Amino acid sequence: MKKFFGIILVFILLLGTISPCLADEAIIKKDGSLNMPTKKSFLDFFKKKKDKIKQTVQPEQNKGYYGILPDIEKDFEYKRETIQRIAPKQYSEKEIKDGFLLNAPLDDPLFLDVIIKKDKTSDYVNELMKIKRTLEKLRQCIVDNSSIQFFNANVNVLDLQTKNLEKKFELSAYSQTPSYFAVRHVNYSAKLLGNLKYDANFYSRYMPTQEGEYSKENINNRSLELLNEIEQTIFEIGNAE
Repeated sequence: MKKFFGIILVFILLLGTISPCLADEAIIKKDGSLNMPTKKSFLDFFKKKKDKIKQTVQPEQNKGYYGILPDIEKDFEYKRETIQRIAPKQYSEKEIKDGFLLNAPLDDPLFLDVIIKKDKTSDYVNELMKIKRTLEKLRQCIVDNSSIQFFNANVNVLDLQTKNLEKKFELSAYSQTPSYFAVRHVNYSAKLLGNLKYDANFYSRYMPTQEGEYSKENINNRSLELLNEIEQTIFEIGNAE
């Protein structure tokens, strides 16, 4: 038995080393050049097989999972938003010429409130704006030294507007505002000056008015005082809410 294993060991050692001399015909090529074969060992066969197994077992670097991925998109279908596209309405040329696109639904409260955007200012402020325009005309009468008739005509309009303001808002919180007091006071001052101008013009036919209450100088001073009060009232109206 020992001889048998000894023979096998010698055989393996002989195959492990191949000498170039054993194959002279293979070393010399036809063109005369030498081809030196590499020495091969019998153990190289097992080494190559081991490397091949290693390559198949170990995954390559920088590469992930190999295989078929599961289809998970159907599990998230409910999260996808469905976009509904509405085709724009096409209008005929006749509809456009007939003013179809210009007709607004004025009887629709939503259209009036949202599209047209109705005035959001209070009724009190709207009344003040009317008074403001009258005060501006009255101010211009004083600057231009207009006739008594034209001056008193604007005073009468101011008086009517002030009485209307008092009637509407005397019991409301607006009656305690500076603009409310200013309008009432300037209306009173304008009526006093209007009466003074009227009396001075009337009595000038029967008595001299160069001095005293009906004098031109006194009327001019009272006119400047009213002009200053008109400016202050317009300022208060501008600050009203």
